[in-house]
Amino acid sequence: MMFTSLVAAVMAVLGSDEGTRAPIFAESIAPVESPIWPLQDSWADRPGRNGLYLQLSGGLTTTTDSNGPGEEINFDEGFALAGTIGTRMGAYDDNAVSWDLEFEVLYTDQDADDSGTLQAVTDVTVLAGLLNGIINLDLTRALELYLGAGIGAAGLDVGTTTDALNDFDEEDGPFLAWQAKAGVRLWATQSTSFFLGYRFLNIDDAEVDDDLGGASFELETQEHIAELGIRFQL
Repeated sequence: MMFTSLVAAVMAVLGSDEGTRAPIFAESIAPVESPIWPLQDSWADRPGRNGLYLQLSGGLTTTTDSNGPGEEINFDEGFALAGTIGTRMGAYDDNAVSWDLEFEVLYTDQDADDSGTLQAVTDVTVLAGLLNGIINLDLTRALELYLGAGIGAAGLDVGTTTDALNDFDEEDGPFLAWQAKAGVRLWATQSTSFFLGYRFLNIDDAEVDDDLGGASFELETQEHIAELGIRFQL
């Protein structure tokens, strides 16, 4: 009798039908969302990525050897800085592709490699403004691949070893500039993302003139840039 009463009490607590036990079991294994690193579908609201954004990046650049004033110019690795304002369109939950339209200001600086040479050019800096179009492809809801291209204008500042004749230490331009870029972007929150990318920048046959002697030369500038950056949705 005592054993029967004990069994009845246990069954009353646990419930004798499936409908009663199922919620208890389901509640015991329900996933807990992480508030620290919430890279999961529960927060990845892709429509929240549309609209204006501000983007900053920095990286390393190397320039292909160029023809200088009667010589070939070799370059050391330099640095690049970029600031961008743009807008994203098409980032909806049922659409894995979105687009960015942006205006970017790009600055690069490189010293000429003068080891074993007597070349007159010491450094070249570039300041460019470019209008870019970017296509974004979702790999996951937090990770995306981007591809893009841009066109604009650039000015060159060519530094030389002397202030005498054939001194090219001045800003010249504007010259036609275009670029292609690609990389991956990781969304850390709904409004902040980080990206790692590569870009190729080309400035078409910039003719650089000096102030005094009327001399000139064409500087073929093609830069390879590896960059790391951050984006903030506004």
